[in-house]
Amino acid sequence: MISTRSEKPSILLRDYIDGAKATDRFSDTDLQPILLGLFGEVGGVMAASKKHKREGDAFIGYRQAVEEEFGDALWYFNALCKRHDVGMDQILANATRNGKYKTEVAASGLLSGTLSEVSSVTALPNLDNTLLGLGKAAADLLYTSKGQSGVQVKLITFADCYLQALQAAGVSFAEVARLNLAKVRGRFLASDISQLPTFDSEFTDDERIPAEFEIVIRERKSGQSCLQWNGVFIGDPLTDNIGDPDGYRFHDVFHFAHADGFGYQLCRYASDVSNPLKARFSLN
Repeated sequence: MISTRSEKPSILLRDYIDGAKATDRFSDTDLQPILLGLFGEVGGVMAASKKHKREGDAFIGYRQAVEEEFGDALWYFNALCKRHDVGMDQILANATRNGKYKTEVAASGLLSGTLSEVSSVTALPNLDNTLLGLGKAAADLLYTSKGQSGVQVKLITFADCYLQALQAAGVSFAEVARLNLAKVRGRFLASDISQLPTFDSEFTDDERIPAEFEIVIRERKSGQSCLQWNGVFIGDPLTDNIGDPDGYRFHDVFHFAHADGFGYQLCRYASDVSNPLKARFSLN
């Protein structure tokens, strides 16, 4: 039967591995943070999946929560495989060859290949048992070390449980990998300024943020701070509104910094006791 549900195309696991490589800032010789991170993220998968089962549609945002937890667990699992000198794609492929999976041939959504093999569990256990198996597999990995015999068997066991959990939770593996890759690269790698969107590019000139502008924050003797744009005072004066000064009177700089959502970047924010504060923005 042809599915009419809108689905995102597949993603090669090798592309995920290559894309996530630069986001791994841990030492290649230190397994402990990777093992603890994996175990913690598996706990997140279990908690989010169980919450959805208990609350059903009342759990708003279930899919996003579960996809993110599965994605974070995938990142740590990939990092762990790397430290054991084996590709995560190889481990996952081996996990589907234990007799519990059926394989079908599908037309590929990737331009790099015309056919894909789709593996699915033939007799999927219920969600509770699947999650317990995933937790046990993660716990077993906590006691592994680099070069230890039998590590690959434990990695394959975890991969098997991970794939089963994905299927039992009704989550797309491709979407999990794609979203996680975007998340970690966005968090740990510098943004490509040329790729930032300009959401107001189709607006008229009088409704667009200028390509470059400078905001001056001047502080009055009263303690109020005021905003100046091209010599004109704008907005309302601000105070800390508290007995102990906390700098709140300058917080508008953060509002202007969020102009980067329109493709802008905060180029300079300088503070000097004798001079007004300036925040300069430039569209690159």
